[in-house]
Amino acid sequence: MNTKLYTPWPKCAVYLLMILLPIMLPVTVFSQNIEDDEDDEDADIYTERFKNANGAAGTFGLTTTSFIVSGSFVRLLNPDWIAFASLAMTSANDPMEIERFDFFGRSFVTDSETGLPKKHSLFLIPVTIGAQRRLFREDMNSAFRPFLEAGAGPTFGYVYRYEEGFFSGGYMKLGFNGFIGAGAYFGSNPFSLQGLTVRYQVDTFVSSVELLPNRFRNSFQGISLNLIFGTFFN
Repeated sequence: MNTKLYTPWPKCAVYLLMILLPIMLPVTVFSQNIEDDEDDEDADIYTERFKNANGAAGTFGLTTTSFIVSGSFVRLLNPDWIAFASLAMTSANDPMEIERFDFFGRSFVTDSETGLPKKHSLFLIPVTIGAQRRLFREDMNSAFRPFLEAGAGPTFGYVYRYEEGFFSGGYMKLGFNGFIGAGAYFGSNPFSLQGLTVRYQVDTFVSSVELLPNRFRNSFQGISLNLIFGTFFN
């Protein structure tokens, strides 16, 4: 019987990341009629007309155990600060989980120490409010805009029987989430948001969750690599 640590990155997600990454990195300049600031190569791309501009963004990321997708409302407060409110979807796992395969190649998840089969699965819906702080604006060309970010908010967790599947019925749990991260936006088009960010996120619950038999956990954490794509509205 073959075994491996349970890190179920979907193959389709990995392939999608490999396809999107080369698309996200190039600097794509669109011919926008943005006042006379375009003639000044040293001018920041976020001119006065973009102050308090609203927009929408999405992220697709791979975590240490799964994947995460989210949608966000964003607001450019000034050239240095972007505020956001996001809703994400991901899953959580116990670090003691291990994926095994039987003789016919069918996979199943057990406790790596006891061998007992996984009992419950946990689906997470974090709602997060946060901000991104741009770095080195005075020293770097605005086609590359590094930033630090942080956010926090409530997390809705859906617990269901692992063997019976997502739609077999379960129960909800209310928790709290928070994350910190660092990344960068690329491109000279002020309407476009495209970039990469690495985040460390924690989701915690007041009452514990039993994913593996007799193992109770209150918090779940992990690191994710995320693609960001979005736009500001004119």
